[in-house]
Amino acid sequence: MNYIQRFATLESKVLELGAGNGRYSIQLAKEGMYVSVVELVESNFEVLREKSIGIDNIKLYQGDATNLDYLSDNSFDVTLSLGPLYHLYEPEDIHKAIDEAIRVTKPGGVMLFAFHSVFGIMYANYFYGNWSDGQNEYFTKDYKVKHFKEQVFTG
Repeated sequence: MNYIQRFATLESKVLELGAGNGRYSIQLAKEGMYVSVVELVESNFEVLREKSIGIDNIKLYQGDATNLDYLSDNSFDVTLSLGPLYHLYEPEDIHKAIDEAIRVTKPGGVMLFAFHSVFGIMYANYFYGNWSDGQNEYFTKDYKVKHFKEQVFTG
């Protein structure tokens, strides 16, 4: 929240992509910002809907960060993408999500992205094990990152 609040003011129109259960969005709306939320996962969206009852300055959309056709160009002062990039596995999907965030953010606006380093994932899985096994599992022989769609997160 510290970083978000450095750029978002009470007059800001904020978009959160991949909001999960709305922890950031709900708080920003309660602080008086105009917040739009996009969440793909039905169970998260239901939690968001419940938590946002009675908050007039929040709009909820169930959707995908790679396709924001229902949102206008140059609409938001601050765009948060704190979830989608580490759940997308194909480079073209990652690029679509970034391109859509750019499209809907006003010129001079701010975009904040979060991602996981593949090394963070390796630390979690191989810190006490054989590091070279992790290198073999997560990287190709020419050191490109391997993505595993069956895992929840990617780096």
